[in-house]
Amino acid sequence: MQPNGSAVPIHAQLLSALRPQTHRLRNAALIVGGTVAGHYLGQRTGMRHGALAGAAAATAFVLADKSDIVLNRGSVLRLRLTQPVNLAAAAAASAVP
Repeated sequence: MQPNGSAVPIHAQLLSALRPQTHRLRNAALIVGGTVAGHYLGQRTGMRHGALAGAAAATAFVLADKSDIVLNRGSVLRLRLTQPVNLAAAAAASAVP
């Protein structure tokens, strides 16, 4: 954000951010639930290592789930710019009617 209030696009890589505790608890619950379900299905079908398969499936789901994370005001983010920020070009673009 420039002093005149106009926004400037940046290209950056997110290095770290606070994650809400609810995601950790939710992820743990999903993995435990997958383990229990896998164990139950493994016993019913005679498949060995059902709990391991259930835990692996639930972990894969948790890692693939890219739900949005809302950061509150004052949250600290660490970013690494991947391209230079061009304030002159941004100012020129905002001046064009």
